[in-house]
Amino acid sequence: MIESITEATRQTPIVHKTQVLVVGSGPGGLAAAIASSRAGIETTLLERYGCFGGNLTQVGVEGFAWYRHEKTIDSEGIGIEFEERAKSMDFASPEPQSISHAIDGEGFKYVADVLVQEAKITPMLHRTMVSPIVEEGAIRGVIVESKAGREAVLAEVVIDATGDADVACRAGAKVHKTPTEEMMAASVMFSMTGVDKTRFMENVKNNPHTYQDWCGPDWSMKTSGKEDKLFSPYLKRPFEEAIKQGLIPSNLNTITGTWGAITDQGDLSYLNLVHLAGLDATNPDDLTKGEIEGRYQAIQAIKALKKFNPGCENAKAPKLWNDHRHKRH
Repeated sequence: MIESITEATRQTPIVHKTQVLVVGSGPGGLAAAIASSRAGIETTLLERYGCFGGNLTQVGVEGFAWYRHEKTIDSEGIGIEFEERAKSMDFASPEPQSISHAIDGEGFKYVADVLVQEAKITPMLHRTMVSPIVEEGAIRGVIVESKAGREAVLAEVVIDATGDADVACRAGAKVHKTPTEEMMAASVMFSMTGVDKTRFMENVKNNPHTYQDWCGPDWSMKTSGKEDKLFSPYLKRPFEEAIKQGLIPSNLNTITGTWGAITDQGDLSYLNLVHLAGLDATNPDDLTKGEIEGRYQAIQAIKALKKFNPGCENAKAPKLWNDHRHKRH
């Protein structure tokens, strides 16, 4: 039997009223807020962290348009504005597998601030949505919590841009949640500094990979085959060698994946190599397990790269991020 408590009735102060409230400021939420405000609608953007950008700034998913090649038909819109503004403000560098640019996640925090201010959006950072306010079957705002306590934000229209249908789900809307065993694996991304770019890229040239290399026991993909021979920034050999020589445990044979932009200064800003299956990212206990195990595996991956990937011998990893793609919608 699950024990429970009954919370006391309380008065919650209304701290803000707006026409449109966007909850969640990842690329989708940020674009929605900008579009709304540009249409002349009073718009507020609510974010639980201290910066806008979602996975771009919190996780370092920098390959905003990695799919773009010379004949790609791109939807563009506000999304490409993010890339162009980051480029113009020197917060982007060439993405290795496409003709797009990788966006500097740290720099994009500032880019997002500028975009929000230019659009005259009301920013509300450091507030976590904990409950929707539902009246007569319609969502009229949300309850938030922060260091200031519990507050209410009212709106004529609420846009759920949480990525996990948090507002809709808690309002009682029907949502779909993939069974845990079928969810995509969570990823722990990290970056490295102090990489010898010349030696790193020489190794890439001497040991090229294509998208075809993603087929096998580790990954599956469905394509028409036209992409199979395209270059892919894929990493696997260092981890196979590390296991073979006993540097890292043999059960870590799932460590493999992709790398992103590398700067002339030796910053390898995006390494997506650690993948944790069997985690439900709406379960905080699973998240806790994933954070701890993910950091452990990332450190093992770094050991393998320093030992077996040319150019990484003296590198360090300043940042580790956890990313969960597949939850509910």
